[in-house]
Amino acid sequence: MPTIFARISLFLSSYSSFFFIVTVLNWLSLFPVAILSLCLGVFGILVTIAFLIMVPAHKNAHIYQVTNCRQQDSDIIGYIAIYIFPFLAFPIDSIEKAIAVGILLITIGAVYTHSSLLAINPFLSLIGYRLYKVQITDLEGDIMILSRTPIYQNRSISLVSIGAGIYLRNRRELPYESGPAKQE
Repeated sequence: MPTIFARISLFLSSYSSFFFIVTVLNWLSLFPVAILSLCLGVFGILVTIAFLIMVPAHKNAHIYQVTNCRQQDSDIIGYIAIYIFPFLAFPIDSIEKAIAVGILLITIGAVYTHSSLLAINPFLSLIGYRLYKVQITDLEGDIMILSRTPIYQNRSISLVSIGAGIYLRNRRELPYESGPAKQE
């Protein structure tokens, strides 16, 4: 399970596009908000990249057999709707409005970091990760897997847990993991 710091960085990176839009919209009118928003977006991306480099090489990776697999990238499209918010909502032209948006983001962040939304991250999609809903042996129910390579049914894969029911595919590929299952 990632630390609260890692979960917050995943949240910040998932909203990095939102932060960059807020930066552009407020650059001339409310410069401190623009700078804070820019810093939050950049920080989230940098820490998430560091997290993605360090976690898959972690020694707590386990090998699992995939019994059923469905790509779930369509879930990310609904999540992107939040980026429309800065264009439709009120302009952040005062400290009071900036604080109100901050409270909203803190509330969303609290829900995000303690739920399966951790796997739904547009930034991860932009850098090549795909979201899969998978059933595996040894675990009951569906799990969510973030992977940069396709996941095939009836194959073994190496996974590292990053949250409750959320896994990151280990970037150290095993020789028997690649390719679709052979027809028998």
